[in-house]
Amino acid sequence: MSHFNTIFPNVSVLASYNSLDQVIRFEELERSEFDKAIADPFNRSNVDNAALIIHETSHYIDHLATLNGQRFLLETYNAYHGILSGDEQNYWHVAKLHKAIKKLKFQDYYKEFTTESLTTGKRHSDWSFANTFGQRFDADGISDPNRPIIFNNFKYMDNFVARIPLSVEALWEANAVAAEIQLHMASIMQIKDQGERKVSEKLLENRFKEWIYTPELLTYSCATQLVSARLGLEDIYFAFVVTKALSSICLNLPDIYYHRIKMPQSLAIPAARKRGLKYSQDPSIMFYLMVVNIQESGENILVNGRVDTEKVLSINGLPSKKVLESEIESEIHQFASRKQLIGDFIIQYQSLVANGLALFRKIGIDSSNSSLDYIDAAKDTFNLCGIDEYMNEDSGIIRRINIYEGIKERLDNFILACGY
Repeated sequence: MSHFNTIFPNVSVLASYNSLDQVIRFEELERSEFDKAIADPFNRSNVDNAALIIHETSHYIDHLATLNGQRFLLETYNAYHGILSGDEQNYWHVAKLHKAIKKLKFQDYYKEFTTESLTTGKRHSDWSFANTFGQRFDADGISDPNRPIIFNNFKYMDNFVARIPLSVEALWEANAVAAEIQLHMASIMQIKDQGERKVSEKLLENRFKEWIYTPELLTYSCATQLVSARLGLEDIYFAFVVTKALSSICLNLPDIYYHRIKMPQSLAIPAARKRGLKYSQDPSIMFYLMVVNIQESGENILVNGRVDTEKVLSINGLPSKKVLESEIESEIHQFASRKQLIGDFIIQYQSLVANGLALFRKIGIDSSNSSLDYIDAAKDTFNLCGIDEYMNEDSGIIRRINIYEGIKERLDNFILACGY
């Protein structure tokens, strides 16, 4: 088993984004279909392909155009340089990357599903939701109060369905699905016949309810479930929009604001555990605190179907959007100037940072109002389409994939030598 598989969730057999080589792979989408979808995404004949493209591009953007993603990018390229340098004093970067990956995704140990045969429906009122708290184990098998977990507990008609930890992985997938549903809705809004539009809206709602209420997919839908349950948003579309807004803010939050975020008054847990939440450096923990703070405030954060980002920040005791975006941009600049990144990868890395910075300036801290810009961003990604491109050994992208696969093998071998 590889310790360095891509960090972004791959729940589709049709496409994937690999964070280790920054390539989007479209398994069954020909280049001509990709180009048509990019050129006219709202056309009903193109919209499904456009949704697939926007889903994977969302992962690419969360990787390059958020502060959390840029941190991971820096650790990735430090690990590459570390293992290729031949200097054992640099190998610690490989272990650091391994730990970063484990922090973003939870092992199956922490997830629990019912062993009973249970058929679940899609009606919101038949499901119930609650949160509990726990602690993760360290490499020595000791529970660590500085590594808290927030569990999402699901029941269907009072029958236990699953206990799923909230994770950064869940935020990423919620963002990608939210971008899809926003694209579909924009396409539906272009239908002139009111009756046909209503039917299309209902079909879209049912399609994403299937995703929300499928037990096997709760790992990826639990962030949206949290928003829906805590904020009383039964409308699937608005639950996704709010989830994407809050997730985007949390994935961009500078370190100092983890300590300053308002602690919900209703959180009846020991002071030490509250401290663990604030110092977790985990965007999914911040996401939970933001949702509960908004719930306690009783304020409506949706204005004309868009999230009022300034109100969200104010409720949570955070500075204005302008202040945060300036600090985030400054931190991303600092990543690119760090001296530990030397060697063959500095040009590739700095190019990715510059691309991410340009995307961040366009999208901002709240990507829920910018999802439709992702189609434009897709044009500039490394991407492969169709079997012919996969088989083209002369392709620069294929050469890129092969180089990074070789590096990943060396990373894996070192981690095995460390006893992981």
